[in-house]
Order: sequence, then structure tokens, then C-alpha cells
Amino acid sequence: VALFDAGVGLALLFVMNEGMVWHLSLLAAYTAIRGIFEIVIGFRTTVDPTDRFIWVLCGVCGIVFGFVIFNSGHLANVDFIRFFGAYMLILGVASLIYGIHNREQRIEDREARSIAAKEGRKKKSSKK
Repeated sequence: VALFDAGVGLALLFVMNEGMVWHLSLLAAYTAIRGIFEIVIGFRTTVDPTDRFIWVLCGVCGIVFGFVIFNSGHLANVDFIRFFGAYMLILGVASLIYGIHNREQRIEDREARSIAAKEGRKKKSSKK
């Protein structure tokens, strides 16, 4: 996904002097394909239901916004940028929630391991 993002960034730089149709098509394709990647990541790499929900929600939003951006060619030139900005806002907020959730899980896991280790030491000392 990171290579895909970098490739689209480079493509945007290379078509900077082209017409608005290139930018519209490139951002629409990027948003939709990135949405597909996020759905695949959600179902293939995560086990936690909250994490899966966040990835799939971002993916569905990406696909929807990708088609909306692609069909916004008849609107004013900056409207598709507003749609892309809304998608990026959703992605950013969801990523923030994802990060906070994973941090809380890591803290809970660390506490559970600490408690289990203390109980293990108590059992060993009581057997002696």
C-alpha cells in the first residue's frame, strides 16, 4: 500500500501540467483502489473485530468516494478536491481511533502478562 501511495504521488507530480481530467481520474482511481486495499487488509490481516470494522469502514468509504470523485467531472473544478479531502478526513480520524484502540490493547496485554507473572511467582514460591 505504501508503494501504491508513493506511485500515485509521483504520478500526480508528473501530470501536474495536464488538464483537470487527469487529476480527477487519478484521484478517483487512487481513492477507489485504496478502498479495496483497506477492505482486503481488514479481512486478511486483522483478527480483532474493532480493527476489522475500522479497516472495512474506511475501505467502503474509499470506494464510494472514488466513484463520487470520478462522477464529479460535471461539477466545479474544486469539488472533487472537497470529496477527496472528506475521504482523507474520514481516513485520518479512523486511523487515529485505530491507533488509540491498539495502544489500549497493548497496555491491557502488558498488565495481564504482569499479573500472570506475579501469580506464577507466587505459585512457585508456595510449592517450595
